Amino acid sequence: MLVRLFSLILAVLLALPLAGCRDGLLDPDEPVRLSFWHVYGAQSDSPMNRLVERFNLTEGKKRGIIVNVTSLSNTVAIHFPLVAAAKGGS
Repeated sequence: MLVRLFSLILAVLLALPLAGCRDGLLDPDEPVRLSFWHVYGAQSDSPMNRLVERFNLTEGKKRGIIVNVTSLSNTVAIHFPLVAAAKGGS
């Protein structure tokens, strides 16, 4: 239950910067693609993945926002890709 609540709060916080966007800036035919890495549930069917999938099929599809999710096994595994991304690498 706590994980689900935290996941929902995180999803809302991630969507807040998009709340200021006017509808004219987003095009469902040319969606904006966001990458989202998380460590919430090492299993392939984590609650976070289900929330992102639901978003992609509803509001994301309607507004032209697609979130690509990568679930990593733990915080150590996510550290190096995050540092590389922050430095402009992949």
